Amino acid sequence: MAIAEWSVSGRVISNGNPYEMSYATFMTFKNGLIVNYREY
Repeated sequence: MAIAEWSVSGRVISNGNPYEMSYATFMTFKNGLIVNYREY
């Protein structure tokens, strides 16, 4: 299993409003392949 936290920031093209969001990603692997991917 791998867990990552990351964030994104920028501006919405249509109206110029700021956009900021933080994420947590959980990935489970089997035989080198991702078998489950969850993002919150």
